[in-house]
Amino acid sequence: MYCYNLSCVAVSPSFAGVSLDNLGASFLTGGFMSGSVIDYLQYDFKRKNDILSVNFDVVSPETFYETLFSDLSLYDDTCIVVYGSDKNLEHVTRNPIQSSRRVMSLFDMINSSKDYANMYVAPATFFNGVNKSKSLKNLYAIVVDFDGDNNGVSIDVLQWLIDRITENNDNLPAPSFVTNSGKGLHLFWVFSEPVAMFTQNKFIMNKLYYAIHERLIQFHALPQRHHLAQSYRIVGSKTKLGDVTTAFRTGEVY
Repeated sequence: MYCYNLSCVAVSPSFAGVSLDNLGASFLTGGFMSGSVIDYLQYDFKRKNDILSVNFDVVSPETFYETLFSDLSLYDDTCIVVYGSDKNLEHVTRNPIQSSRRVMSLFDMINSSKDYANMYVAPATFFNGVNKSKSLKNLYAIVVDFDGDNNGVSIDVLQWLIDRITENNDNLPAPSFVTNSGKGLHLFWVFSEPVAMFTQNKFIMNKLYYAIHERLIQFHALPQRHHLAQSYRIVGSKTKLGDVTTAFRTGEVY
């Protein structure tokens, strides 16, 4: 079922968590550990993984993409993989392919991205091999990107997110997956079947995206605003600091 009814995002979220940010704050000021920003961000990534794994199941990249691209074969169907520049990624293996895009199978995408931090894919398919909004063919999910502030996603925001997913008392459907992509989090509301991006459907999907975005920003969660064709770090690939982008199953598909 597609979530076309935007009444599900009309109520203000409630915060059921307690303030847990003292741990991160003391880390940055030397109270917990006088490490560098890199040390903190690596610690913070592990902390988010630990907290999420207590509440939700980790899924493999294969399971994640089989669920996301439900009508596609991992081996036979292709996607557009975007390669960014990795000139400032000092903590990961340099990728010989940069600042370009390649068409490949989902299986090859997963396996070729394991050592690199500059590979991204959109939750969509495109006409004519062009990954731009005007070329959208099918959309498979609404995705919201939380980068937080300069220190990443706060524990308060993560705790609020977990509380509202597990309690679901504010009528906003839980995301199907949350991916820990480094400093931030990506929230995926996955559709049970792809939505064809005709003009009217594109209008509806944009309206749904903005409604969810505005609902989440009420808690000062600092979600970034992107277009529907935005590409996101591949699950199973490296983060900027060399950790593994991890996916957690947090809800149903819609």
